[in-house]
Parts: sequence; C-alpha cells; structure tokens
Amino acid sequence: MVISEIGNKDSLWARLRQNLSEGNIMVSVCTGPVDSEKTGLLPAHPYALLQLEDLKDGRRLAKCKNPLGNSTTRLRYSPTDTSRWTAELRRRLNYDPAKPDKGIFWISWEDLATYFAMMCLAWAPALYPSRKTVHAEWLPNLSETRSLDRFPQFALSVPPHPEDFEVRITLQTHVARFETGTGRVSFMLFNYDGYRIVYQTGALREHKLSAREVFSDVFIFENSVSWGLREP
Repeated sequence: MVISEIGNKDSLWARLRQNLSEGNIMVSVCTGPVDSEKTGLLPAHPYALLQLEDLKDGRRLAKCKNPLGNSTTRLRYSPTDTSRWTAELRRRLNYDPAKPDKGIFWISWEDLATYFAMMCLAWAPALYPSRKTVHAEWLPNLSETRSLDRFPQFALSVPPHPEDFEVRITLQTHVARFETGTGRVSFMLFNYDGYRIVYQTGALREHKLSAREVFSDVFIFENSVSWGLREP
C-alpha cells in the first residue's frame, strides 16, 4: 500500500500494533527518494517493521531493521539521539543505543510516514481458513472503459452471522511477456441487486488502478449484514 494515500493512519497504527504483537503479520516498509545524508536511510530500500510501541505521553515508536544489517538512521530516536534515549525509555523498550544494532533502529511513527513510501503486509494463512482461487483471462476493450459490463464480476453471499469477520481479496497478475509489464489492476465493491454492474457510480469502495503484480484489500462484514461483492 502507498503510505501517503492512507487516510486514517491512527486506525492503521492500532491494527498493525495488535497483529504484530500477536504474530499474525509480517510487515516491510520501503523508502522513497530520501536524502541519505540527512536521514541515514537508503533510498528506494526495503526495511522490516518489527514492533510498534505506544508510550505514556502519546509518542508512537516503530522498531525497524535494515536487512543489510549495516546502517541505521539519523532521524529522531537514532542511536546518537541521546536527549531522547532516557534511561526510562531504554528500559521500556529494552534497547541500548550504545550497543551495536546490526541494522535495528527505532523511529517515530510520524517520521516513518514521512520518509517511507510503501508498506507491504503478509498475513498468516491460518487467519483465513477458507480459500477460493479463480484463474481467468481478461482482455479489456480500452475503448469501453467507462462501462463495467464486460469486466470480470463475482458475487459473494454472506449468511447471517453474529460476529464481524474479514474477507481478503487478492488480485495477482500473471506476466506473459515481461517487456510489456503486468498492466494495471484494481477492484470495486458494490451492493448486489441481482444484475451485473454497468456504471462505476455507487461503489461502496474503490481503488486507484495499480501496476503492482499483487493487489490486496480486506473487507469487514459486520454482524448479520449481507453484502454482494463484485470485483471489476
């Protein structure tokens, strides 16, 4: 996901923190075109997100690791930021900035959202015991992109249920010719009224087209609410 496009970063923080602590998810973040001299971060480089911590005074810190294991950061809470690494904070996070960090460092949540461009999530398969895979070919007519009638559409019926549960949809493009790329993919969520979707208006949720090979999102089905799900 593109971090700058995430509207509610508070909600993202809460969900990531809970699932990281429960071992449900692995998270990586990737920098954009950052100034290495200023930040200490490598441009366009992936880092592992290991831990999130809420402090009593409202500060939020993220523990990251450079997989190369040989560089850290010059931002707030870097190993040389002695004014912020008080004895209490070192005990709270079990971290000694004076010891070799092997690429592990802490960063404020605000700085992470500023200097990192992308976030990738890998969820534990055990969270989704039911799985359905569909393989298909789609050759869209670019002159008819205003209409969704010929786009692939799938209906999902949800019976009454007492608790909320999640449905994750993942689109993965199959690359036939690498020189042409993977194209762009996305999906939209509509209420199902028994007919195919023709117009793009009225979508419950929609995403911008993405050139990523894998595109995923989670839909929450609230207690005893029945939706129809279609993904053009």
